[in-house]
Amino acid sequence: MTEAPDRLDDVWNALDFPVLKEAVRGLSGGARFVQYTDIAKALQLDKADVAAALVRLNTRYLEVKVSYAFGGTIVSCAAQGVTEPGLREVGMWSSAEAVADRLIAALEALIDNTAEGSPKQSRLRAARDGLLGAGRDIMVEIAGAAITGRLPLG
Repeated sequence: MTEAPDRLDDVWNALDFPVLKEAVRGLSGGARFVQYTDIAKALQLDKADVAAALVRLNTRYLEVKVSYAFGGTIVSCAAQGVTEPGLREVGMWSSAEAVADRLIAALEALIDNTAEGSPKQSRLRAARDGLLGAGRDIMVEIAGAAITGRLPLG
């Protein structure tokens, strides 16, 4: 039996993702920027670890301004904006999969709140069953078209 290779610690779940969520929380709350020291305090994490996480998140998930001292030490680090992938990662930007799930959940709720045996409830069940019968990939394509405003290209 061969041994599994040594793996490095998971920084995404332990550090980067919580830092991303906290930065987005602050920015979406109206702050023009969120300092690494404030994120560290809110998450009870080491300031240097939070600064390093912000540097890793820069460009792809966040817009981060970093100032370095002579020798490369970070003296200031702040999140100033969020990218589309950053919003998607924290769940603030709808994905086609999430919209498809919400559509089915909404139909289920309408069915439950409509008079039992009524024509409306029958139509709602038929709509739900038709969407589920079409398959998840078709539902996701429809939801994606609804989000983007484009027609499916088939």
